[in-house]
Amino acid sequence: TAPAMAAGAVAEGAAEEPCAKRSRLAGPCEAVEAGAGREASAPKEAEGSAAGAAAPPAEARGALPQRLEVSGAAELGFNQTYSLVSSSCLREAHLARTGASLRPWAAAGAGDWAYQGGASFDDTHGPPFLWCQRWPSGAVQWKLAIPGEQHSTYGSHPERGRTFPKSLLKWRHLSSGRHLFNLSARALNEENGSQVQPAEPHGAASPDGACPAPSPACPCPGSRAFPVAHPDDPPELPSLGTEEAEEFHRAGYLVLRASAIGTARRAARARRAMALVLGELAKAALMQRPPGSELELSRKVEWDGLSSIRVRSRKEYAELLAPLRLLLTQMLGDEPELPATCQLAFGTPDGGLGEDFEGRGEERPDEEYHIDGRGAIPNGFALLVGVALSSPPEGSRSWGAFAVYPGSHRNSELHARYPLQKRQASAGGRFALGPPLPLRLELGDVVVAHSLLAHRRSQNWTPDIRYQLYFRLRPRRAASDPAWEQGLPADPFAVLPGVLAAQA
Repeated sequence: TAPAMAAGAVAEGAAEEPCAKRSRLAGPCEAVEAGAGREASAPKEAEGSAAGAAAPPAEARGALPQRLEVSGAAELGFNQTYSLVSSSCLREAHLARTGASLRPWAAAGAGDWAYQGGASFDDTHGPPFLWCQRWPSGAVQWKLAIPGEQHSTYGSHPERGRTFPKSLLKWRHLSSGRHLFNLSARALNEENGSQVQPAEPHGAASPDGACPAPSPACPCPGSRAFPVAHPDDPPELPSLGTEEAEEFHRAGYLVLRASAIGTARRAARARRAMALVLGELAKAALMQRPPGSELELSRKVEWDGLSSIRVRSRKEYAELLAPLRLLLTQMLGDEPELPATCQLAFGTPDGGLGEDFEGRGEERPDEEYHIDGRGAIPNGFALLVGVALSSPPEGSRSWGAFAVYPGSHRNSELHARYPLQKRQASAGGRFALGPPLPLRLELGDVVVAHSLLAHRRSQNWTPDIRYQLYFRLRPRRAASDPAWEQGLPADPFAVLPGVLAAQA
């Protein structure tokens, strides 16, 4: 059953308020709705059931703008560019990607057309969507939704006398009834090809990551285009040769130096963006308020302090991946997908005020390590790409380095025991892997590691903060293939076929 709704909130599929109470709202969809007839393949478990709704004639696709920009939502995953898509295609793409019927959706009264975001909402949800529902009374509501959630998040009744989407003036949160005064949707100008670039002090999402449609009928189901050539890229991009493949197979990681891949200047820009994020977080904490929305902090990610801050993969961060595109494609056996978010890892100094730090090395037990994924194996990605945004201070013995346990990605006993081990609070009784190897990475250096490689951040006994940026990558086929990780962890290279092929 649907949860209780605050006064004024409308449950999806529920009976609408009488039209007399909405004298200023559009009755029929006019040009704002592209049809509301029930589609034959509508999922039975869809939310609501506006049974008996009369099916008005479907509007022509040309009556709706091809692209919209949504801005001002509290959940930053909503703030992006949306493309017009048929409702049937939207549902089919979601089914192909997840193996489940699209929710939220109405069993009847849903329009024939919807809008799909060009980027995933966050690390665990696909692209958000904007869809239309009509009630038997004739009232219409457009809704912003996160795929996989029980109910849509925001709704707006189009006002009379205005064209779509300008008619969507008043938005409210559907579970609380709270009105949103900053949320808006506007059409993008297709004639001159302009795209709206939000203000970006240090965290706006760019709409240019949307991937081209793989077929005329359906858009790519939520994958994002990987960065292409950058002016600082070397003439010859790094590639996966026999030597590199054998080293990665053995150790589980590769190191690429900034001097060889041209990432030093890009790393400096990314570090500045990270510093701006850090300043805003400190300011928000001192003022006892939430961080500013321009940070694009990710939703629904557990808080791990400054060592793991997830933000949208904006240009300053994503362009660091450009010189790796050939290497990563060869390793994955497919083009990599740009993840919706990346991790900002601030390695602040260990110890306290007045404590000696000069000359100190790592002091923690070797058994303090982790495998990404919070205990889940497989863990939802294939490659961890880390970029150093600061260099170790000269003479330092322990500077907050990315420290690896070579070969642990092939340790089947570790992978079998790790989920239970992760749930145990104490490091005692953990599977022994031997001492970790700290990687000395200078500004712009990159490490490409297997997703199942055990690692940790070493202690930081220096006067400086260590800045590091991480991306978790998967192949683009993962967006439409729920079984893309099949074979893991028994075969650690099931998702990296290129590594095995390059050794042959």
